[in-house]
Amino acid sequence: MGKQAALYVAVFSTAAIFIGWHFALYRGYAGELATRLRQIPGLRNGRDKHFSKLALFAVIFAVVLYVIATKHHHH
Repeated sequence: MGKQAALYVAVFSTAAIFIGWHFALYRGYAGELATRLRQIPGLRNGRDKHFSKLALFAVIFAVVLYVIATKHHHH
């Protein structure tokens, strides 16, 4: 094989490896993105449930503190 042919083989094989590697990364990212997009409705529902529980606990805590404060208040 001549030097020029070896150069062409090296350039084209490097380009093929580069394209293949980026294509594999792209396919991985696309698959991960599809998975994340499928998870969004569930994550939103979970977020809403957690926020509702947090709000409920905050209200209960405020009521308990109010009851304790009014019971221990001396006139």
